[in-house]
Amino acid sequence: MSTSMIAGIAASVMLISIIAWRLLSGGGGAVPDGRKSKEEIIVIVQGRGYTVEEIEFEDGHWVVEAKDRDDHEFEIEVDPVTGKFIRIERD
Repeated sequence: MSTSMIAGIAASVMLISIIAWRLLSGGGGAVPDGRKSKEEIIVIVQGRGYTVEEIEFEDGHWVVEAKDRDDHEFEIEVDPVTGKFIRIERD
């Protein structure tokens, strides 16, 4: 078996694993209206230094309950298309 064939098989297995994980975890595939998925929003919020405690889609935007590095709690509203923070409120 050639190296490129092995690489192709490995890539296919990884893709199938990701799709299966999304389906089994409730990710379900494409999100309507061009919105970012829950998983994408979690990555964005974590990238800004927060630990995500809870996330839900509410009133047209993502609402994230999160903690910062100092363990302060925040409610963060995130634009569903751009992923930009709309509002950050310390709880």
